[in-house]
Amino acid sequence: RYSNTSAHSLRIAGELVARLRGRGLSAEVVGEVPADADAVVFLGGLREVADVDSAVWVNKEAFRAAKAVAGKLSTEGGAFVTVQDTGGDFGLSGPAGGWLGGLPGLGKTAMQEWPKAGLRAIDLERAGRSAGEVADVLAAELLAGGHEVEVALRASGERLTLESFREEAVAAPSIV
Repeated sequence: RYSNTSAHSLRIAGELVARLRGRGLSAEVVGEVPADADAVVFLGGLREVADVDSAVWVNKEAFRAAKAVAGKLSTEGGAFVTVQDTGGDFGLSGPAGGWLGGLPGLGKTAMQEWPKAGLRAIDLERAGRSAGEVADVLAAELLAGGHEVEVALRASGERLTLESFREEAVAAPSIV
């Protein structure tokens, strides 16, 4: 299930649904994510974000989508995937990318709270590709890409993964 308002993202969503249905999966584009959804692919991060306010709005939409399915995914499992375009490197190559950094953060936080669910963050570089081309790449990743939590898919075809690890925080010395 998918929720978004951008025209290009809606075209991508429609193309993705067609590809998933072609593989025998039940999929639909929705305006609001229903609480009984088994899986959510949030494509809001594929929208153009011109400023911080736009990015904050995308992050809020993703949080609302996650909140809608939290009850089901925390008890029964399922899948929650965020998709963004921050250059295929999670924003490491430019300042604007950081504005959507909340999307992978949401997934990693939900992973702690929903141990039965599969959570992923995908940074898919659109680079002027058509909605159909983007949907092809995304469907391939969703259906056969692997189980990594954070995956970057560059327009060149390169597939990169990030690895998060737990490290104990060190308290800063207090100044008196």
